[in-house]
This record gives sequence, C-alpha cells and structure tokens, in this order.
Amino acid sequence: DAGEDASVEVNDMADLEGFSAAVNHATRALVVTHDYPDPDALGGAWGLQHLLRERFGIDSVLAFGGFVGRAGNRAMVELLGIRGENPARMDLGQFDLWVMADTQPGAGNNSIDPDHPVDVVIDHHPAGERGPTPRFADVRPDIGATATLVADYLVGFDVTITPTLATALFR
Repeated sequence: DAGEDASVEVNDMADLEGFSAAVNHATRALVVTHDYPDPDALGGAWGLQHLLRERFGIDSVLAFGGFVGRAGNRAMVELLGIRGENPARMDLGQFDLWVMADTQPGAGNNSIDPDHPVDVVIDHHPAGERGPTPRFADVRPDIGATATLVADYLVGFDVTITPTLATALFR
C-alpha cells in the first residue's frame, strides 16, 4: 500500500502487468532521478520517458536536483538532447504519476520530499526501508544498471528503441 513505510520489493524480471497497472491512470508524469545524475540515471530516466510516451501516451518531465557536472555527462546530455528540470523550481502538483529511476523514496540522494508517495521505482541499488512503499517497484541489485532494467521494459512492451535512446541506455 502506497504510504506505508516498508522495504521495496525486489524482483528478478520485468513485470509488465504490474508496471501497466501502476501507470495506466496517469496523464502527466514526473520522472525523477538522483541529484547530480550519472549516465545510468540519465539514460534510465530518459528511457522511462520514452516508454511512458510511446506505450502509454503519458507526457512527462525528467527532474533532478543539482546539475550534470562531469564533462562526459554534459556531452551526453547535450549531444542526445536530454532535458532535465530542477524539481525545486517546478509546480509538482501538476503530476499525477511519480516515477523514480536509479533512486528510491527517502534514499537521501534525490530532491523529492522523502514522505511523498511515489508510484513507480525502477532501480538497481539495494532496496531499503526508507520512505513510503511505491505502488510498483522493480529493484534488482543483481543487475548492474538501471538503464538495463528500463531496456527490459522497452523490449517487453515492444517499444521501438531509437538509435539515440540506445546510445543513452548503453552509455
């Protein structure tokens, strides 16, 4: 139940039905990654935006606190056209779906209120008892990257992965 504090469930494969059930009510999503995102966080979040738009018709905004600092990460964002907003400068009430990529509620590495309910978490970091339990979580610490998990969903839902998106997911 969203809102209860409990550990995030750990899965071993993509759960297409669970993901669909968690997002099918939405019209506008906030896709949050950890602050000062790295290529895995950026690629995973951008891939989730693509999935939400192409499969579910959901418009979304990618958000993270801080900035993209390393030169290689900045080049990735600029060359691939990945756009991110700072959640501190946004009206967060405009979103009816909250998605976290490469981070989790209450993890302390993102700029979202740790007590705010989250609908979806896709992450490869170990789950912890941190914040409200999301409606849907796919947390697989045995997988090396969140972008790999997102690619599983794109393939599972038969969503075309463009060369640019493939580059972001592979980066």
